[in-house]
Parts: sequence; C-alpha cells; structure tokens
Amino acid sequence: GRVLVPQGALARDTVAEGLAAKGWSVEVVEAYRTVPAAPGADVLAAAAKADAVAFTSGSTVERYLAAAGSPAVPPVVACIGPVTAAAARERGLDVTVTATEATVDGLVQALGHALAGSVPERSARRSLHP
Repeated sequence: GRVLVPQGALARDTVAEGLAAKGWSVEVVEAYRTVPAAPGADVLAAAAKADAVAFTSGSTVERYLAAAGSPAVPPVVACIGPVTAAAARERGLDVTVTATEATVDGLVQALGHALAGSVPERSARRSLHP
C-alpha cells in the first residue's frame, strides 16, 4: 500500500524508512518548518527564573539558546529522548533527565520525577562549552 508521511522540515527519516522497510510506498511531505522566535526581554527574563526547561527536539535546544543564551537556562534540563539530550549536551548543557519513553507523556513524567527531588543550585548545575 501507499502511505503519506507529513512531517516537519527538520524531521528525521525514521518513520518513512521504517515503513519503506516493511514494503510500503512512502510519500514524505514537508508539513511545517520551525522558525526562530524573537521573544521580548520580559519573556526571556521570566524563562530564566523557571525551575526547569523541557526540550522536545534538537531544534528547540538550538533556538532557545540562540534566543536566550546559556545563562538563561533553568537549573533542570529535561529532554524528550536521547537524540534531543545529545543535542543539548553538544551545546554544553547538563541534561538532568531524559524521558524513558520519547513521548510528551514520557517527558512530563520524567520532568515530574526530576522536580520532585532537589533542584540543583544554578552555580553547580551545568558546565557550558563555548
């Protein structure tokens, strides 16, 4: 059979390749693109005071750091899965928790567990690389 896979411009080909490997005829279409936001200083200041940040993709890590900078990263860094966690580490962040199941529910559960414990002090929470 045939299957249509609408996905973001930066999405990996995992789903399409998996379907093709199972014998499906796959058509991939770009359904959306992630574009940088330009949050105001008040929004960035509020974000820097948060207890945690949750990243759902490598592009969210990249865009957040581009907009806010490393000093504005809250003390707890949660990632939806290992690919996102690797992207965060590559950009110098210490990842506090990675969801066991790479879903929104998995991320919420992991973040809840991380916040139920003690939140690390800002000065000791990460080692940033330029």
